[in-house]
Amino acid sequence: MDTSMTYIYEIYKERSISQAAKNLYITQPALSISLKKVENEIGLPLFDRNTIPLRLTEAGELYIEAVRKIRDIEKELQKQLNDLSELERGHITVSGANFFSSYILPPIIHRFRTMYPGIDVKLIESESNELYDMMLANEIDLILDAGTYDETIFDSELLCSENLLFAVPYDDPKNDRFRDIAFTSDDILENRHLLPDAVSVPLDEFNDEKLVLLKKGHDMHDRGLALCEQAGFEPKDVMYLNQLSTAAQISAEGLGCTFLTDALVKNLPLKKSSLLFYKIDGPAASRSMYLAFQKKTHRSKAMSQFIDLAKAVYDSRNE
Repeated sequence: MDTSMTYIYEIYKERSISQAAKNLYITQPALSISLKKVENEIGLPLFDRNTIPLRLTEAGELYIEAVRKIRDIEKELQKQLNDLSELERGHITVSGANFFSSYILPPIIHRFRTMYPGIDVKLIESESNELYDMMLANEIDLILDAGTYDETIFDSELLCSENLLFAVPYDDPKNDRFRDIAFTSDDILENRHLLPDAVSVPLDEFNDEKLVLLKKGHDMHDRGLALCEQAGFEPKDVMYLNQLSTAAQISAEGLGCTFLTDALVKNLPLKKSSLLFYKIDGPAASRSMYLAFQKKTHRSKAMSQFIDLAKAVYDSRNE
């Protein structure tokens, strides 16, 4: 893709000439001149300068659609050419939300880079819904995620199953009633919550507790509310957050109960004796952690090898 297309696509993404210029490491006047040159060649403006942020004109929409198609073709070609090198060169972009990017992906990326030093690995962190949009724009190859996705557009490889736990601050008086079925973080590390004799907590006994949940749009938001509904109550006092790791820390400080996954408890450094964990039942109490990718795009050797390595690394860390 030529330079002018790259410049205009960056303006389109940022909806701002000044911010696009910063991203491209060129001056704003130079970028404006490049844009004007293309518009003069086309004979039509690509952006409506009277709106803030900038908005595409009808001609601009056609131009950006053409740029997307060229980008897609180039990326697919590069993947296939990289495959001919037998993993000696190439690149792959992986992504995940905060917890996955902070605790699950780094050791996998480290192992991959050690085994395949010629493959450049880029990590992108963002919210799940934004990541899938970026994947559709061919900016991301793999997404580490949990929950649901559009199965008509995306496919996935299972990394593991994770179980939801009800986390209660250690000093909460209600723990005295259920301490015989409670688990410590060490118990979770040893998978004692998965033993056949593990007993689930009656969640309705905590219906008057302050809850810490993720905001609407997060899979854990929907699962938390579904579990409360299954237990016969609607939470009344709720603090809503964006990150599951933040919810864990807030709960560990005694500011409310929350729903966590056993994968998070195993990987997140929480203070000892800050939380007790309870097994919970129901369809919403377990979910899959997976690596997702687009169905329509070529699955490169680097992508396949990263998926296989991710499974091996994760299994070895959780044996």
